[in-house]
Amino acid sequence: MSTLLDFYLGTGVDSRGRTFGEILAFSDEDLERVHDWVQWLFPLPEPSYWNPDAPLLTPEDLTAFRKPDVGSSEKTYAEWTCLHTNVGRAWGRYSQFLRDTKKWMRPGDHNHLRITRALRFLTLTGNGRKARLLHNYCLSPAVEFSGETRWYWEEALKENPAYLRRDP
Repeated sequence: MSTLLDFYLGTGVDSRGRTFGEILAFSDEDLERVHDWVQWLFPLPEPSYWNPDAPLLTPEDLTAFRKPDVGSSEKTYAEWTCLHTNVGRAWGRYSQFLRDTKKWMRPGDHNHLRITRALRFLTLTGNGRKARLLHNYCLSPAVEFSGETRWYWEEALKENPAYLRRDP
């Protein structure tokens, strides 16, 4: 099993020794101030520019996060149930943070990148409904963001976003 799956199943820790539950228990101030948690709660297949210790979401990890086929082993189904529950917990905590804080609603805030990451992770792991709910909330008229941010958020809802195909 991967370090990421161990972390998400509650049997492992991130690169700083924190458990999944400990990160979910962060205060809103900690979620704003600490910058390396988001890559663990919402990992992606692409390396993080900001956190070289961040796990990569491998094809094997993606298989584990997606609903197993009918006839899969009880162990596979039990692990998926735990992963699915914890994706919901991560989404719920991050959504709560966004509802409780307003700093992210200004143009150019670093949380816009975090939102893109969360949307992409949710989409990749078969949690499109949660991704769309988060996306719709973030498009609230109270939020100030650029057209480019809107484009990134909309692309993150796709399996293969165009921003990954752009030339640097």
